[in-house]
Amino acid sequence: VSHGGYFGDIEIFHNILRVSSARCESASGTLLLVSKLDLKEVVNEFPQFATKWRVAAKRRDQARILQLAELRSQQTFEELAARQLQTWIRRVQRLAQRGSSKSSNGSACVPIVAAIAALRSASAPKLKAE
Repeated sequence: VSHGGYFGDIEIFHNILRVSSARCESASGTLLLVSKLDLKEVVNEFPQFATKWRVAAKRRDQARILQLAELRSQQTFEELAARQLQTWIRRVQRLAQRGSSKSSNGSACVPIVAAIAALRSASAPKLKAE
C-alpha cells in the first residue's frame, strides 16, 4: 500500500474473508484502523458515496488480482524488469502528454537509463580472468 493508500474495504463491502494484509517497513509509518462496524456506519451516514466506494474497492481488487497473476507467470527477472520499465515509461509518457509531467527537463530519464544499465550488466556474459 502506498502513502495515503488503503485496503480491506472490498472484504467488508462483499462480506468475504480477508484477502490482504500489510506490514510497515518504516519506523515512522502510521496506521489508521477503521473497524467493520465504523465503516458501515459511515456508508450508512453518507449513502451518496457508498456506490463510489464500492466501485473503487472493486477496481483496486481487480488490479490486485492482475498484479498477482503477472507475478505468478513464469518469466525471467529480465522479462519482469523490462515489463516494469515499459509500464513506467508509458505512465511517464501519458503524464507528459497531459502536461502534468515534471519530466520535461529529462530528469525522469535518469532512473530509466540507470535501470537499463543495471539490467545490461546483470545479463551480460561474465568474462573469466586469465
